[in-house]
Amino acid sequence: MADRAYCVYITANERRTVLYTGVTSALKQRVWQHREKTTGGFTSRNNAARLVHYETCLDPSVRSRVKSRSKQAPAGRKSR
Repeated sequence: MADRAYCVYITANERRTVLYTGVTSALKQRVWQHREKTTGGFTSRNNAARLVHYETCLDPSVRSRVKSRSKQAPAGRKSR
């Protein structure tokens, strides 16, 4: 069985004022889906299709930790 790399990734809009975090095992395909707006949802509505950061993990036993890592990404509000 081949190892599958799980990626936690962050996308942003062009001005980088909107962030989206996600987890995938096919990063290239997922970024393409965001860019082409094939899946709808948050990233399509907010144009958050620019990949700004990603981290990978090869060990499938830590997939749950990878998911929790995506929740730790900055989710704070911008100062006004």
